[in-house]
Parts: sequence; structure tokens; C-alpha cells
Amino acid sequence: GLFGELVARAPGFEEVAQAIDGGDGPFTVFAPQDTELLQALGGGSIDDMLQLPYLQAILACHILRGRIPFEALYSGRTLKAIDGTVLMVTFLQWPRGGPCINEVPGGHMDMYCSNGILHSIKGVLMPAPRSHQRK
Repeated sequence: GLFGELVARAPGFEEVAQAIDGGDGPFTVFAPQDTELLQALGGGSIDDMLQLPYLQAILACHILRGRIPFEALYSGRTLKAIDGTVLMVTFLQWPRGGPCINEVPGGHMDMYCSNGILHSIKGVLMPAPRSHQRK
């Protein structure tokens, strides 16, 4: 999908793409659906999206180290993306219906891959704001 293509081609993101591709995993990816990702990145062509200064930050907050299947998710669990963004798991219906990650609804869960696991989500996660150190 679009998310995978952007990860593979994003400038300055080569190291992450190689790690995911090269078996430096496993990884868990919360991949936004193409339509949601297109909208969040302003539409346009892939080349337009690759020029966005915040593209790396958007991509990185969707990728986690380790294999985290749906059965390991529970309401209140926090996960940390590779960029340090904290992701909070919640469920809209007890006991495990309507999974959400940072209030973004889950789609298809548990798509197993050779290098980890993929969960589709119906929205785009936003990276944690960067703190600016005072001198």
C-alpha cells in the first residue's frame, strides 16, 4: 500500500526501511489506510508526499519494535513507536470490540509478515511533539 511505498522511498528514512526489509525485526506496524494517509498528507502525487518535511515523523510513529498481536492488546496498554511517540490502546466495546490506537479506530488486525505483524488503522497517528531543550 501507500504507507509501505512511502517508508521504502522517504528521503532520510533509508535506515528504517532497510531494517524493516532486512530482517532487523520483528516490527509491528499500524498502517493507515491509503485514503486516510492521502488526506493527511495533502493528497497529490507520491513525489509530492516524499517532499513533505514532516513525512519521516508521520511514518516513524506508526512503527514499533517487536511483534505485538491483537491478543496482546488491552485497554490502557501503552506502546512506544520507534520515534518515542507513546501509543495508547483502548477498546470502544467491552471486552475487545472496536480497538483504537490513540483514538484512531483499528481496521484489519494481525496480518502476519515474515518481518513482524501489520495492523491496518482507519486514520493517521500523529507524532509526539518534540521537546525543545532550553540552554
